[in-house]
Amino acid sequence: VERGGKSDSFSMQDDLDKVRFELMNGKHFGSPYAMLVIDPITSYLQGGKLRRVDMNDSGQLRTILEPWVRLAQETGIAIVGVTHLAKDTTRSMLHRVLGGGAFAQLCRSLLAVVNLPDGEPNEKAVLQVKSNLPGLVRGAWRFRTDVREVATDQYGRAITASYPDWLGYDHSLT
Repeated sequence: VERGGKSDSFSMQDDLDKVRFELMNGKHFGSPYAMLVIDPITSYLQGGKLRRVDMNDSGQLRTILEPWVRLAQETGIAIVGVTHLAKDTTRSMLHRVLGGGAFAQLCRSLLAVVNLPDGEPNEKAVLQVKSNLPGLVRGAWRFRTDVREVATDQYGRAITASYPDWLGYDHSLT
């Protein structure tokens, strides 16, 4: 973002109004946004009010995250915050979300992407861990990652990207 005529890092505390303006502008000019992805969400929490954010302090996290929940409601877009899971497999998936309980508590839907131990090397699944929306889904969407050419650069070299190859829905995965 530009702040005071200089380039600066995006801050979820300081730049909410700029994002709101951009989202409303898109809607007004007939090009509405459907989704905003913040990846990884933990990298953009610091700002003017809270320079040092304690990831285990749910109160601090709620102060930062709740205005973004309201923004999603106001604009009708999905806001996706990407984070990682703790490696401690003795805990439930809901309690393995890195960055404090507020992330899992405030979200409407919590999805986890996991490797499948019995699958092929690049096979994964998307599991719904939590949902505040009607119809909690039981099972998971299986996919494998593939690499595809998406464009060429100015020198004619291929530009590749990971791409999901969806394998179908598996009711037995939970």
